[in-house]
Amino acid sequence: MKVFTPEQMRAFDQTATIEYSIPSIVLMENAALRVVEFLEWKFAPLEDKRIVILCGKGNNGGDGFAIARHLVEKVEDLRVLLACQIGDFKGDAATNYQAFDRSFNKNSNTIEFVEAVPGLPFDEMLPACGGEGYQADIILDALLGTGFHGEVTDWHLNDALYFFQQMRGAKISVDLPSALNAESGEAAKLASKPDYTITFAAGCFCVMESNVAVKSGSATLAQHQHRWRKPKLVARF
Repeated sequence: MKVFTPEQMRAFDQTATIEYSIPSIVLMENAALRVVEFLEWKFAPLEDKRIVILCGKGNNGGDGFAIARHLVEKVEDLRVLLACQIGDFKGDAATNYQAFDRSFNKNSNTIEFVEAVPGLPFDEMLPACGGEGYQADIILDALLGTGFHGEVTDWHLNDALYFFQQMRGAKISVDLPSALNAESGEAAKLASKPDYTITFAAGCFCVMESNVAVKSGSATLAQHQHRWRKPKLVARF
């Protein structure tokens, strides 16, 4: 299995977009499709599942919106919670939010969508999300990606990470566990501790060293047998 540093991973993406003319939004779309394939493989049937997606404002959140858009027609109980405000989105993340928003407007009877309110904790946002927010069949972490380092200083992100820890259900991180330093593998205080991590393109040195996740293939997932210990590779898509 190939293993890349974050810098090599960015170069890999740039090669795809510059030399092979594959737009970055297409790479994000492909990543979202692989995540949905995993959900269908592991948790079928999806129709009766309650799925909660936590989205940050960066490209990891953009992944979350792309995943949500593909799930709209597959599940009857989909809840998307933002750890930011809509105006915070830029670039591909903004594009994927706009595409999701159109799907949401057409399927508002099956989707609950909640934007962060300044100063309002996540648990107080939950009544607007249909209640019983601490329980779901599947919880997706699309809060922070490879650009994170240090500690989480944003109030809403801290609250969202704590909320992810408290929720009951199968927990899945997209690309890597949120608040994990992609260079060193060092985890922030409230870093996500998922049951599975799904990530793309090649192995990532940081997550291998941190004993948190494995990264490989077009999409590979790792099952975390014990929190913060080296996981078991369970599938490759």
